[in-house]
Amino acid sequence: MSLFDKTELRLTGVYLLRNKLSLAGGAIVAAYLALTVVVTLTGKFLLPYDPYVQNFAQTLLPPNSAHFFGTDDLGRDIFSRVIAGAPIEAQIAFVVVLISLAFGGSLGAFAGYLGGMAEELLMRITDVFLSFPALVLAMAVAIAIGPGLTNSMMALLVVWWPWYARIARGEALAIKNSQYMEAAHAAGLRDVQIVVRHVLPNILMPLLVYATLDISNVILTGSILSFIGLGAQPPQPEWGRMVFDGQDYLSGAWWMSVLPALAIFVVVLAFSLFGDGLRDAFDPKLRRR
Repeated sequence: MSLFDKTELRLTGVYLLRNKLSLAGGAIVAAYLALTVVVTLTGKFLLPYDPYVQNFAQTLLPPNSAHFFGTDDLGRDIFSRVIAGAPIEAQIAFVVVLISLAFGGSLGAFAGYLGGMAEELLMRITDVFLSFPALVLAMAVAIAIGPGLTNSMMALLVVWWPWYARIARGEALAIKNSQYMEAAHAAGLRDVQIVVRHVLPNILMPLLVYATLDISNVILTGSILSFIGLGAQPPQPEWGRMVFDGQDYLSGAWWMSVLPALAIFVVVLAFSLFGDGLRDAFDPKLRRR
């Protein structure tokens, strides 16, 4: 299915509107992305409090009308820090997913179309990466290059691209011997031209559907890296790091960890629901049923 088929896109939109769970997930995703854009463009000016300023006269305040999510052990407003952390989570997710999609998808498309040694070499390389749990391998890479937000994204990139290469390779194999590919051969197009003009546009949709589902995995894995000290470092308001900072106060100040964790849960669930609906919408069998 081509991404640029208007009829298919229209039918997909109709299906998504009828899927209530996917619609709810899409609404939350849209709100999250809008919030991310607004916070990125305006900085901290629209936040109730400066997410970095400490106020030791108001430490560990429970949620109230002045501080919706309470304050942390340094007197910082948790609601402001959660909102300020939204662009950081989006940055991690979209940088990792988009680069993995572009790099892994291109490699897989060329390998699947060309076959031979190129395909065999790519499959053996991806076998090595996929033989380890993604989180464990990302932790190993992050330890090797050191903690930090940028380094954690680099660690995730090292781990994430093979999945897209596998999917692209399989999709390229499925259309390799189709009639329009034979017509492109007969027209005298070179291999690179065929891959760019015909293979990539026709395998892009399944890759994008997988990427939508995968955003939630990246957010969750990036939060885990920050939680164990390998991701964002203080005073950055990253959600996983905020959960870690509040773990020593769970008995008396539960809001320090629970509310940032709730933000992770809601965003991850929203992307998962929307991705599930998108996947089903592009399945012709499910759509007919």
